Amino acid sequence: KSQGKVVAPAIKNPYSVYSTSQYVSSVASKTSSVGIVDIVMDYSGSMANCIEEAKKAMASIVAQIPESTNLGFRVFGHDFNGTNPNNSATLAKVKQIVKQKNGKYKVQTKESPVGNRNGYCSATQVVSPIAKANTDSLLRGMNSAQVGGATPLVYALDRAVEEDLSAFRGQNKKIILITDGGENCGGDPCAYAQELAKTHPDVHI
Repeated sequence: KSQGKVVAPAIKNPYSVYSTSQYVSSVASKTSSVGIVDIVMDYSGSMANCIEEAKKAMASIVAQIPESTNLGFRVFGHDFNGTNPNNSATLAKVKQIVKQKNGKYKVQTKESPVGNRNGYCSATQVVSPIAKANTDSLLRGMNSAQVGGATPLVYALDRAVEEDLSAFRGQNKKIILITDGGENCGGDPCAYAQELAKTHPDVHI
């Protein structure tokens, strides 16, 4: 309390988690010069009740991005037939970045706690490749995807980094992740983001 009033603690947000209005008005998003943006959006089953709000959020963000920006759009969790080789019907395993006792991170392959789910944990797809003046294509892709099953959040981020953004090595890049959270395919999003900061410092989620 402060003079009889309850006040929020002055803690700086360390995770870059924003609402739509906070993101488009934030000092960080306006002052950082990023000409390459990949939007990665959750279409898993848990999004069924909020997918329309998520679409509105994305449309609001896209409206703030200049046409000179290279912009792309990837979805995940949207169907039941993905192509992750570590999640095939015969293997049913996922690669995870896990924290060790010494505080370091390493990649290891483990069985997914949800099994293969018939490919749910492989479901991620580019519906609008990265390009300039790409808003119309992006919105068409957004409306073409359907809500699906599980939530391969880490796998989708990894594909965004290694596939979508691979042509822009050495340039500052930003991934905008729209999700309700809840990775359930064995990945650890926080560990992945921390490892990414070391291996790809030019990518900011």
